Amino acid sequence: ALYFEPDIGVWVGTGSGLNLIENLAVTASYTTSDGLSHNVVHSIASDPQHNLWIGTDAGLTLKHGNLWMSFAGEGLPDDHIRAVAVDSDNVVWVGTDAGIANRRTGTWHALTPEQNLSGWRATSLATASDGSMFCGTDDGARIVGPAQAAAAEGVS
Repeated sequence: ALYFEPDIGVWVGTGSGLNLIENLAVTASYTTSDGLSHNVVHSIASDPQHNLWIGTDAGLTLKHGNLWMSFAGEGLPDDHIRAVAVDSDNVVWVGTDAGIANRRTGTWHALTPEQNLSGWRATSLATASDGSMFCGTDDGARIVGPAQAAAAEGVS
């Protein structure tokens, strides 16, 4: 996984942790002993507060400065986080081996089978300016529109 953070450097997720590269040199390395939920890192995103959201084989890790918080279970469809994105409303989205979920108000909201959006492996995520989320899956692409996302969150 690669994530370029302006004025910071390039975050690189590997099979053995998370690294920060600045000026072509590794300046920081992080593993489970530092707070990562797992050393296999699949995806990295940042929110407007410069928090890092890190998708791993054992859940999602939030890095806020020197503080680390892990999310596993807690409403996520699966703990194998393959993709993470933050949309223009600062909503965190994750793609897992069993569907997608988002976190707007401090609670995870998984999209349900009734919305025809879970039970598939989401391998990549990209946001659109209208609030839609594009999901790359093993079976092709899916689009989650703002109305579907709001329904998943119980927002009318």
